[in-house]
Amino acid sequence: MAHASILIVDDEKNILSTLSRALRVEDFDVDIGFGAVRVSPDALGLIQYSSGSTGVPKGVALRHRTLVSNLKANACGVDLVPEDVCVSWLPLYHDMGLIGSYLGLLHCGGTGHYLSPLTFITNPLSYLRLIHTTKATHMQCPNFAFRLCVKRYTAASKKNPDQKWLDLS
Repeated sequence: MAHASILIVDDEKNILSTLSRALRVEDFDVDIGFGAVRVSPDALGLIQYSSGSTGVPKGVALRHRTLVSNLKANACGVDLVPEDVCVSWLPLYHDMGLIGSYLGLLHCGGTGHYLSPLTFITNPLSYLRLIHTTKATHMQCPNFAFRLCVKRYTAASKKNPDQKWLDLS
């Protein structure tokens, strides 16, 4: 597994400047009493529940083989490398959040910065600010979220046209 660091941001405050460094997975020295666990590729990895948007909600069993294949395909598709920076607000129960933002980062390495969904919904500009301040290379969210960000940014720019704080280059 690649090295990954994850920082969870629960509000709009810039807590990045108050931390000497982000915690890394290897910072947690926990002895759980057994070594590496061998798991069959065909063993159940997780059960993902569908929203039911195209039918009746139901649980879908994902085998380790399928999950790892999906993670590899996603990483290849977006050229994820350990130097990348991911920003997301998606919850773990959302497939784009769990697989795209969290497990994908743990699989490939990189740095993750995460807002709570409530912070995003109440202040979408906090998401854009986090993308800007962390110089994020990857963001995962549904289309409606980007539309909401554009709407709020446009409104904020009209109120204060001299404030140009956003650089997504």
